[in-house]
Amino acid sequence: MSDINGLPPEILELILKSWHRDMMKREGEVDMGLAAVSLTCKRWKDLAFSTPELWSCIEIINDHSIGILSYSKVSNWLGRSKNKPLSLVIRGGCLRMHQSWLAAALLRLLVVHSH
Repeated sequence: MSDINGLPPEILELILKSWHRDMMKREGEVDMGLAAVSLTCKRWKDLAFSTPELWSCIEIINDHSIGILSYSKVSNWLGRSKNKPLSLVIRGGCLRMHQSWLAAALLRLLVVHSH
């Protein structure tokens, strides 16, 4: 059995993109999956951060137990997505009053990155 660390970066990138397409089909798993990949090792983190397709789907889940995604997190994802077309998914119910300012700031940030 071959060591996965011996794979060329191009092959590992294809594997990550395929895995990412599968994760996008499951609600809320893209974020956790990318965190896991990024924490696996420095090589995987560097490869993930330099693969814009992995960051082009932003899923905002308004779960009151977790809270809405932070402004800095969305900003980081937008920066990593480079010029790739974005997919934005917003799930959840109504915003609480203290979340409305953050939602407005996120929308302004997304508009700035739209073409």
